[in-house]
Amino acid sequence: MALIRVTSCKVEDNLHHDVILNTAHIVVITHDTHKPNRGCWVQLVTGEPVLVCLSFDDMWTLIQRET
Repeated sequence: MALIRVTSCKVEDNLHHDVILNTAHIVVITHDTHKPNRGCWVQLVTGEPVLVCLSFDDMWTLIQRET
């Protein structure tokens, strides 16, 4: 388990804000199929999807390094 700080993208209003995610609460990471250059989706155990402003590979590398 590790806490990682990432930038989250809001789809509706195109705003960015920092969030801290617990890697133990991440269920799955997927590419953003609607806009591939925007980031990747992180699905949490609570069912909440979070759009992260990192590529899939960057997010996966960060999780692997921190856990």
